[in-house]
Formats: sequence, structure tokens, C-alpha cells
Amino acid sequence: MIKNAFILNFFKVYNMLWKLCLPFLKKNRRLKSEFQKRIDSFHHTKADIWIQAASAGEVYLAAHILKRLSPKTNLKILVTTTTSQGMSILKTKLTKKMIHKSIDLKIEWFPFDIPDTIEKTIKIINPSVMVLLETEIWPALLYFLKQNKTQIFIINARLSKKSYTHYMKTKFIWKHLSPNKILATSKQDAKRYEQVFEQAIVKTMPNIKFESIDTDEADVITQEQMKKKIPQTLPLTILASTRKPEEKDIIHIIKDILKTFPNQVIAIFPRHMHRLAAWE
Repeated sequence: MIKNAFILNFFKVYNMLWKLCLPFLKKNRRLKSEFQKRIDSFHHTKADIWIQAASAGEVYLAAHILKRLSPKTNLKILVTTTTSQGMSILKTKLTKKMIHKSIDLKIEWFPFDIPDTIEKTIKIINPSVMVLLETEIWPALLYFLKQNKTQIFIINARLSKKSYTHYMKTKFIWKHLSPNKILATSKQDAKRYEQVFEQAIVKTMPNIKFESIDTDEADVITQEQMKKKIPQTLPLTILASTRKPEEKDIIHIIKDILKTFPNQVIAIFPRHMHRLAAWE
């Protein structure tokens, strides 16, 4: 149990800041459909294991893990996600026929990290185990999970140099919120996590993110179809994981590329699927 006065005061301020942000978040079109569920807790139910998968990549990873679970006793598992793309994948990749019959699965939106909301949500779910995929590190979530004596694991954990720098600047907070165990995808990631969360057990594991993408036959593009879409005689430039703030610069980059190498194909893969329409 964390009784540090500084931490308690920090969460009072953190809670207030979230409340001030809510009116602006409510106006966000991307959050409109799930907004109410992300600030309420009444729709949740008890779960033995809670898995948080932020977006598409993490959701595929969650599905990969769940499809391979064969519990000997009945197990209630909650999987939450943060994005509409993640929710869509969960609903198609994790139907009841795809997982073991002993698993009682529920899919929900991940609540905003508002201390008041998170505290109520964790009291209702009361998970024995929390599994965070990759870099899902939220202060209120970690704090109230620890208060609940829930075992916290970060799996397939990654921590970029930029994120590591930010976390180290606020280490005075994170040192009180250590997960129980972190399985990092590289020695470098493991070292970074060890410095942010000194009390956690940190080990390495193979990166299973891309192994987890179980593509259905309907989604597969054959080699012949690919040849029709992309002429094999032309060079191909791929701009991947592009974000909205970068799009104006990307347009200039594309123009410069085409001036120098006019006969080629440029493929753009936005970070968020809703940005596809902007490129049409």
C-alpha cells in the first residue's frame, strides 16, 4: 500500500487536471462514440485477468496470447483497448469460438486515467493479474492496481529513448509505481525499464508482436494481385507510420522525391487508419 504524502497530493492534482480536460475531450470526434464508457465504471464486471492492448499491434498480440491459453479452470478475462481500430480487431479476432471454452471473455474500452474513474473501475473488476502490452504506463492505473494488490506485468515491453528521457524526468513519481515484472524485447529496453522502475523484476523476451499478426485468408493479397497494383519494373518508396502533423511535410517530401526519381511508386501507410481518407 502506498501512503506517500507527495504521491497522494500528486493524484489530487492529476485528477483535477483530467477533469479540466474532459470538456475538450468530449468534443473530439474520434472519442465521441466511446467517451461515456471511458469515464464511467458501472458497465464493468469482475475479471480474474485484465489485459490492456492500446491499438492494432497490441490487440493482435493480445489475441495471439489468448488463443493459446488453455486454462484448467474457468477464467474471467477482460481485454480493453484505446482505439476504434483496436476495438474492431478485437471483435473480429476474438470471437468465443476462437478461444478456449474455459475462458469467459469480455471486451471493453480502456478508461481514461482519471484517478476517480480508475479507482472505481479497479474496485469493480478486482483483477488478480494485470497484463500491460508494450508501453501502456499510466500513473493512476498503476497506483490503484498496487493499492488493490494486483500483480502487474508488462509484456513485450519497449521503451524508446525519447519516452525513457521523459520517464526519467518524472522518476520521483514512477519509483513508487513499479510493476511486479517487466519482460522487455531487448537488453536496451530492459536497462531503460530497470532505471525507471527500480523495484520491478526486469527480464528480456523475444519480440512476438509481428508473430502475433494472424492474417485471415480474406485479407491476403496474392503475388499476382500485388503485381497488378505495383508494377515490378518500378522502384517502390514506402512512407510508414505517418501521422497527421507530418502530412504537410510528407507532401513536400513526395514532390521532391518525384522530381528526382519521377518513375516510381510511393506507398503511404498512416499510423492511424482514419487518416486514409485524407490521402485519397
